[in-house]
Amino acid sequence: MSTVKISQLPFITELNANTEKTLMAGVDLVSGLTGKISVRTLAEGLYSNDVLNVGTNPIILENVVAQFTDSSSEYIQINLQNFDGVGSSDYVASANNSDGSNNYIDMGINGPGFNDPVYSSMLPYDGYVYSHGPSHNDYRGNLVIGTASSNANVVLIAGGTQSNNIVGRFNANKFNFFNQVDITDDLVVTGNVYVDNIIFGDSSIQETSLTNRLDAAFLKANNALANVANATFGFSLTSPQTITANILTAVHRLGFSANGLIRTETGTGNFKNLSLLTGDEVSTGNSGSINITTGSGGAVSGYGGDITITPGTGNSGYGKVNINVANNLWTFNTNGSIKFPDNTTQVTASAPFSYSVASYGHANAAHTQANNSFIHANNAYEHANVGFDEANAAYALANSAYYLADGALANTTGTFAGDLTVSGNTFVTGYFNIVNPNFQANSALIDITASDGGFTVPPSNSYYMMHVTGKSNNVTRVVFDSFGANTYPLLSGRMGRGSAAAPAAVANNDVLMRVVGNGYTGTQFPSSSPTKVDFVAAENFSDTNRGTRIEFWNTPIGSNNIQKIATFNANEVSFTGTIAPQKGFIYTPTIYQGAQTAITIDFSTTSLIKAELTADLTFTLTNYVHGKVVEVWLTNTGGTQRTITHGCSALNSTINSTTFTMPATSSAYLRYFSIDGDNANTFVAVQHA
Repeated sequence: MSTVKISQLPFITELNANTEKTLMAGVDLVSGLTGKISVRTLAEGLYSNDVLNVGTNPIILENVVAQFTDSSSEYIQINLQNFDGVGSSDYVASANNSDGSNNYIDMGINGPGFNDPVYSSMLPYDGYVYSHGPSHNDYRGNLVIGTASSNANVVLIAGGTQSNNIVGRFNANKFNFFNQVDITDDLVVTGNVYVDNIIFGDSSIQETSLTNRLDAAFLKANNALANVANATFGFSLTSPQTITANILTAVHRLGFSANGLIRTETGTGNFKNLSLLTGDEVSTGNSGSINITTGSGGAVSGYGGDITITPGTGNSGYGKVNINVANNLWTFNTNGSIKFPDNTTQVTASAPFSYSVASYGHANAAHTQANNSFIHANNAYEHANVGFDEANAAYALANSAYYLADGALANTTGTFAGDLTVSGNTFVTGYFNIVNPNFQANSALIDITASDGGFTVPPSNSYYMMHVTGKSNNVTRVVFDSFGANTYPLLSGRMGRGSAAAPAAVANNDVLMRVVGNGYTGTQFPSSSPTKVDFVAAENFSDTNRGTRIEFWNTPIGSNNIQKIATFNANEVSFTGTIAPQKGFIYTPTIYQGAQTAITIDFSTTSLIKAELTADLTFTLTNYVHGKVVEVWLTNTGGTQRTITHGCSALNSTINSTTFTMPATSSAYLRYFSIDGDNANTFVAVQHA
């Protein structure tokens, strides 16, 4: 059986459409079995007992099945997209007993070719949210949309997502609609309705209070009816005439004056009889009632006119006469008996009948008093209602003014000439742009302090761009967070000659960025720092040449003069002080594989060399570096002695020769060090058996 490393296996760049055909090797720690597993089995079981957690954040909510987390200054999203334009893309949540047709809520969007007659209420590109209960006719399956916060609003927008696209807002107390409301069916309201305009069917508009608008509508209808009632008919009433019903529509609402709104006359002061009929005179049903009020004198020759009621030919019942007579003077003539509601009859005007009339008069007077009281109370109610409407209108105007002012502030740009003090939080969705080239030399353009009393120590140097003072007795932290693959917090210093309007290239030895530490001396923060790290240009900069170095500066104990201790270049490190490593140095050795016959020592890249030989060996030296030391360990693994040529002159060696002989199966140690950077100033020490 051969052994194959995983790294030697070829890459599988895509999975088979049937993931059951793609196998992986695995170990089950519970059973201790090692075997194969299909990708489908892995996928089916991966999250059967675990949460699908996309992102690096911990699960903090209960009963989570899946969690998707990320961090973005704009937004994160979960996208569901159907590439078939005839269909739709839907998110569906189902109840435990859902069968796919009932007990679910659906949120989605239609494609451009959507045309489903079952969902004809929805058009292409429509987004929708709806719920479906146990059946189409069930009272359950309500769709609840709102906010559980008592002081929050549910906001309706149309035409955009900005504040001026809000068309409605409602909360726990009221609805507000900011545009025209068209109602094509009945509007049933159990409370009050406050509107600005009512547009009637003839396109006329009433802009007063609701009560006045309704009164105006009634007056229009009443005046129209009065015009019809007072119309002069173009025919003679000397013989019976027929007046169509539409002329006297709602005539029961009209009050007839003493002279009458409908009269017959042949000349001044001469009146003919007037017959009024309700119902069909050949009807077998009961006739309607007629209420007539006539004066005690008036214009009928100084006495009241006669009233005659004749039952219809098909009327088997009795007519009822209601008579209101001024000054209680009246004459009642009848050819038969009078039948009362309790089925008793009265032939003449006996005492019981007179008593009844008197009682009726008292009752009628009491009714009049009660009616007057009602009228006064109703007038008071009307005044109160008008006052309420006016107060509500004032509130609506104030509320509208608030939203207008709020919108104006949200969309206003301008210049504040004085100080701006904010006692609360400030949130900015745009950006701050501070332009002030004239701020004072010994001040800070941005000054942030959290110290007690807001105290800050004045700047030690001119033109602080930002000055931060932390909270007393606490660490002052400025933290940069970064999330996402291939991202990191960045603290960058950018330097250029010239000006911001016309920058110029950096020159050799320009400090690109400086990080310093400073301490309070008891009297001041000195303008010069006692410790710093400089990032320095090592040459004149161009797009192709950008050599740099890092310099470390410190101040010795008992001094206030800073001095450079180390310089880090791209290919070397220079120390101007004593190096005292407590655990020594670790070098990277160069180890040659197999027996060697020639080795080149590169002083710029090499420190330690280990090699074996079975034949003669020659060293060649190159790229000398001032003060560089290179050490070599040689082993002769052959059965005979070998000659080693070390590469230095005989004078510059401990053996006073350019070569030495290594016995069989022995080792040798060579130590080279270069003084002035050439072969004439390079020495080698040789130790061997």
